[in-house]
Amino acid sequence: MDSDVRAGTLPLTALKNGDAGVVVDVVDDGQSLGDANASTIARRLGELGFVPGAQFEVVAVMWLGGDPIAVRVGGSTFALRRQEASQIQVRLAPDDESVATARLHAAPAAAPHDRSR
Repeated sequence: MDSDVRAGTLPLTALKNGDAGVVVDVVDDGQSLGDANASTIARRLGELGFVPGAQFEVVAVMWLGGDPIAVRVGGSTFALRRQEASQIQVRLAPDDESVATARLHAAPAAAPHDRSR
């Protein structure tokens, strides 16, 4: 990813309850889920809706170690392990700015995948 796009971003694990913003990138470190398709964590996160331009809100950070993190994205809420959440780079919505406006400052959204194959 271009360093200009990443400027001002942080990993989802750095956020606290109530923080909201926009997904900027999902870093693919190649870690496999161990399934027959050799899917990566980054691919699965994308399938759940964590794609560039998606609005999110941190609903809860659990336990003392912050694991798991409950995040609302695309109308659904998911509990993510810190390892998974660390791969999601985000940009926070400024206090005086709505999540929808913050989305305009994010990287262009990726084209939807053609699942007709």
